[in-house]
Amino acid sequence: MNARDAMRSANDDRPVVDTNPGETPMDGRMLLSSLAATAAPGLLFMGFLLPGLVSDSRSGEDWLFACLLVGFAMLVALGYVAMLGIPYVLVLLKIGRFRWLPMALGGFAMGYLPTFCFSVLPFLFHHYTATGLSGGSGIVLGENMRLPLFAGGFGALSALVFHITYRWLSRGRRGRSPPVSEAKTT
Repeated sequence: MNARDAMRSANDDRPVVDTNPGETPMDGRMLLSSLAATAAPGLLFMGFLLPGLVSDSRSGEDWLFACLLVGFAMLVALGYVAMLGIPYVLVLLKIGRFRWLPMALGGFAMGYLPTFCFSVLPFLFHHYTATGLSGGSGIVLGENMRLPLFAGGFGALSALVFHITYRWLSRGRRGRSPPVSEAKTT
């Protein structure tokens, strides 16, 4: 253990999941954590849909549509985790900042920013060129701001699920620092 790990261990009783030099973090922990992070938004989305389905469902078509919608949400989450989440986690592991707060903020940003760019910015550009941002555009803009905020929330949820799963699977691994009581204070 180097001095940086000893100081971090002394200041924080959570285990450090840094990888040793030459050891790759791309193993079963990363795969299982990615799958958990992919499933979390879909399951939460199903939780939002379930009360309406139970109270108003007249046919199996509603249930089929909800399941397809949840499956689509999981596919989108899989793309986000694969293209943005895993590289972000690898950077955090490399610099020793794999904590819940950077994960939650990064997940929120990864959900919010692309959705903002594809839903709000085109609206602003189109509406500004068409009407000069006059006449009730604030109401429509407010409606368009909900989607990026929801996407950011789902991103933060996925990141926290990834973090919790990865930490749980990393218990007892070689790259873990000792608890505070065993840390050398030299």
